Amino acid sequence: MRVSSHVVHKRLFMDIGLSTNDPLMFSSIKALYDTGSTITVLREEILAEPPLKMLGYRDVLGVNGFGRYKTCLGALSLPTETGPYIIEDHPIAIRPRDSDPNFHASFDMILGMDVIEKGVLTVDGPGAAFVFDINP
Repeated sequence: MRVSSHVVHKRLFMDIGLSTNDPLMFSSIKALYDTGSTITVLREEILAEPPLKMLGYRDVLGVNGFGRYKTCLGALSLPTETGPYIIEDHPIAIRPRDSDPNFHASFDMILGMDVIEKGVLTVDGPGAAFVFDINP
């Protein structure tokens, strides 16, 4: 299944669905693929209410050093040509407000290798094309 993506300012973005409270109710957010990130991280201000399934804290290494982030379980809905591909009960680190100035307001979530490794990310530099295929 091919996932719909788009490139803005040489960054690969994808509009995805996120749910941290009800697996059937997804909110639309903008995610950035980051092959340098081992985990998926969400901006805290995106959460309308506290997640139902908290996992505790997780040490996260970012461009500004280590941080200790709350972690919750959530569901991700990735749009594909054949309909949404749902990743349920996925750990998501929650980046505290104002903890990292490099976490831009132009995206809501960083999709790390924990999500990217579920498929195949192909980059065509000259064509400025990115394709993310999910392996069912």
